[in-house]
Amino acid sequence: MKLLKKRCGFPKSLRVLAEKGFTREYADTLREELSEAERPADIAKGQSFLANALLIIGNLTEARQVFDQLDMKRLDPQLQGNLVGNMIFLEFVRNNFGQAEELYQTYNREVLGEHSEASKRSLAIHEHIMGRYEVAVEIYVKMLEGECRFLDICLVKAMLRLDMYERAGEFVGLLKRYEDCGELGAEVKKLEKKVREGLKPHTKKKTSGK
Repeated sequence: MKLLKKRCGFPKSLRVLAEKGFTREYADTLREELSEAERPADIAKGQSFLANALLIIGNLTEARQVFDQLDMKRLDPQLQGNLVGNMIFLEFVRNNFGQAEELYQTYNREVLGEHSEASKRSLAIHEHIMGRYEVAVEIYVKMLEGECRFLDICLVKAMLRLDMYERAGEFVGLLKRYEDCGELGAEVKKLEKKVREGLKPHTKKKTSGK
């Protein structure tokens, strides 16, 4: 019987991440290392890394499954806010507003306690879910100069609620980065379609006025 469990730092996947970024190879390598982890804290940390990675490459269903397996009590508090914020976005982009809001309320202290860009994004998503679309847009616009991941998707979703099709159209080009991102890419294509459909009447009016 082992009295001391070996600490796992996930060095192989870290090298892949440094060299190639968030890729399927990174997720697969991390999964292999995670299967060898023994300490509960290491397992929780590895699962948080994996859930985030799966979300970023577009595997939404799998990312949520990994998150649901994670023991939050074992996870470093410094990692909790970003992870939950990403899961809130995951449900939000799938229009599972009830689940997104449940995460926001359940982990409110962890999500809002870090005062990060991800925290602001989660707050804006909450405002969107509550129907306060103007407030959500205001928060997103103030964040545009930052580096917050998925901000463009959230902004377009809120603008569509306000029938701001022309303004949303200015951001459609940015959404092309998600084309090869599996389930996430599929959700983004739905947004792009809504923007194009909303712009059609405007295009017709301009043509008839010539």
